Amino acid sequence: MMKRNRRGITLVEVLAVIVILGIVMGGILYLTDQTHATLVQQTTRDEAKRDSRTVLNHMVNALRKENASLSSDGSRILIIHYSDSKEVLTYSFDASLHQVSYALAKPDGTTMNQVLSQKVKSIVIERDASETRKVTIRLTMLLPNQATDEESTVVYVPSL
Repeated sequence: MMKRNRRGITLVEVLAVIVILGIVMGGILYLTDQTHATLVQQTTRDEAKRDSRTVLNHMVNALRKENASLSSDGSRILIIHYSDSKEVLTYSFDASLHQVSYALAKPDGTTMNQVLSQKVKSIVIERDASETRKVTIRLTMLLPNQATDEESTVVYVPSL
């Protein structure tokens, strides 16, 4: 009787390949998940930075207009009255919603409202006692993983 040489794959070899492929696929899925989580976190951080620049730029541009007078009142962190156009621009901060918004009241009675950001932890606006035209704005933004980012700027208001 002749022995035949049967070539093929044994069950043990098939199971070994399946286990190795499972480990490789698990590693690939883990790396994909970590990359996605990092991307989401970085996107959220970038949005918060963009929001902080939007809030600061909006306030700076409003303060630099001629004929502006400033005040504040409770949750309304900054009120700007423009004597030439009779418009009133009011910035508000709601700590429970982490939201900074503004309302522009025009002389004809219409009002325009807009939310500038919903990622603000705190905002502080200070006028320098020795330099009355100097206004400092400090904005603390909420970032992912309970982190914060503070931005600040100094504005010299032309009409104060």
